[in-house]
Amino acid sequence: ILLTEQALGEAARIEFCKRIEESYGTRRRVDAERPMVKIDGSHDGDETVTYDKGGWVFWMLLQEMGRERTLAGMREFIRRYKDGPDYPVLQDFVATLRPFAADPAAFDRFVQQWFFHVVVPEYRLDNASRSRLPTGEWQATLRVKNAGTGRMPVEVAAVRGERFPDKAKPGEKTKPSQIYREIRQTIVLGAGEATTVTLRCPFEPERLLVDPDARVLQLNRKLAIVRL
Repeated sequence: ILLTEQALGEAARIEFCKRIEESYGTRRRVDAERPMVKIDGSHDGDETVTYDKGGWVFWMLLQEMGRERTLAGMREFIRRYKDGPDYPVLQDFVATLRPFAADPAAFDRFVQQWFFHVVVPEYRLDNASRSRLPTGEWQATLRVKNAGTGRMPVEVAAVRGERFPDKAKPGEKTKPSQIYREIRQTIVLGAGEATTVTLRCPFEPERLLVDPDARVLQLNRKLAIVRL
């Protein structure tokens, strides 16, 4: 994920994250999936948890800790275990990273969810609407529910235009209606929880979506977007 972002840019990174997320959602064994600390490759579904979900969890951990703190912890992990004599497991990895966390309590909550339990959020949108305010602004409203499991901060966005448009032909100008604009708000929903989100926009919103930057692993992401 980090290499894709560095070499190809944010748009490519987002699409790559979506692809491995979709692979995990399709290939996981819902009734038999084990926590990441229990994965050993012996069960059906272990491969997608190791590579697809695992990659996402490490990506989210980097968001939780911050890039420099995470990489410093990883360097310490390599230094500590590169010469043996024993092989480290995930419990050793998170124990090594914990001293580098700015908020150990938040780190512990993240680790317990994603490494020691099986959780996956699944966001659902309904009651979406938009209206023009007397001030000339627009107001977008929707209800967001976490139909899955886990508890993560996630952004909800009202957007207009194309965020990553195809390169324009020489001399071709972007139409004003195609210019990308957005307003975001962060919410936190646990399993089964729902909330109503209201976004005031200095533009007429076209779409409402959850997690525009692909930073929170979720199921059925295509259902977490609605056109107005």
